[in-house]
Amino acid sequence: MKASFPYVISLALLIYISSLFQPLIAFASTLIWNRKRVSVIEVIIAVLSSVILFYLGKVYLVSFTLRVITLVNLYLISSQLIDIKSLISLTKGKAVPVIVAMAYYPYFYEVVKDIVNYAKARRVKIYRIDKILLPIIVFIVKTAEDLYLTMTLKLNGKYKGKFEIRPRRNDIILLVYGVGTICLSLSLHF
Repeated sequence: MKASFPYVISLALLIYISSLFQPLIAFASTLIWNRKRVSVIEVIIAVLSSVILFYLGKVYLVSFTLRVITLVNLYLISSQLIDIKSLISLTKGKAVPVIVAMAYYPYFYEVVKDIVNYAKARRVKIYRIDKILLPIIVFIVKTAEDLYLTMTLKLNGKYKGKFEIRPRRNDIILLVYGVGTICLSLSLHF
């Protein structure tokens, strides 16, 4: 599901604002968009940090922990949901650093998933870090070189794309989800 850039940013802002009132609601609302393994790891991190902070007598810091995890999730969600064409149309082709930053996470995830699948096909044990890490490092270095070329290369010209301000179906779904999250966190706050 891809959505236009302003609507994805609106979703991220609405969820972040809701995290200021009820961090647990915002954290739970971002878990829905993640993959199962990532969600389980984040829940384990949140529970462990809550237990550790409880024993240290600093329970008030739990909300900050949940907000940090929510912000990381918002970046991951945004990088998966943004339609790059809408970002290019909105900025008239001048947002190359933003596009590179938003496209890096999905690309890295696909590369790691491919490397793990190839390792399974060659019957390499996944827990052998030395066998898995070298291809990942090679891809990261290759990607860094490509990003360097992208940033140093200046493509001048006139972009004639037109930004469609009217929301599509996916954009409306994101706005309803964000407004629902902030309404739920505000109703539980007061």
